Amino acid sequence: MFVILKLILFQTGKHGDLYVLVVFGNILCLLMTMIFGIYSWKKVHPEKRGYTDDVKITMQSAAYYLILVSAFSYLYYSTIDKNFVQQRVEERVEIARKADFEELKKQNPEKLQDKTREDFIDDEKEQAELWFSPFFLSTMVLVGGMIMAFFYSLVIAWGWRKFFENQLIRK
Repeated sequence: MFVILKLILFQTGKHGDLYVLVVFGNILCLLMTMIFGIYSWKKVHPEKRGYTDDVKITMQSAAYYLILVSAFSYLYYSTIDKNFVQQRVEERVEIARKADFEELKKQNPEKLQDKTREDFIDDEKEQAELWFSPFFLSTMVLVGGMIMAFFYSLVIAWGWRKFFENQLIRK
């Protein structure tokens, strides 16, 4: 579902304007995957298990989803929307060009001591190319998603045990 949303927004040219929608759509899909994962597991294995087992089950579902989304993100930014990286790099370079270099040099004497304005702009461009590379973006989707999923799994497992375990799963 996330992949379809991302591709539709890209095709309509709204992917830049509605980036927040993409992020929240991804979070919603992650939550739905985790809830579906625990539901499916409990349907097949109705016996009582510990809270940590429920957390592991939701994390497993999240891991599968996030691996797929991370792989899609890499492919998306490296083949489908190559301009995304270039636009972000250009924005960072433009910000560096507009910055008051002498003031920055006073604020960060150790970092910028032996640098010229052009060195500073080149460093900013190099750093932006790293931060917005398809590999780095897809890695951040995976790592950030797993951190979010851990906290969500704690809440989902608790909520499942508290509200749904006895009502939804019956032999």
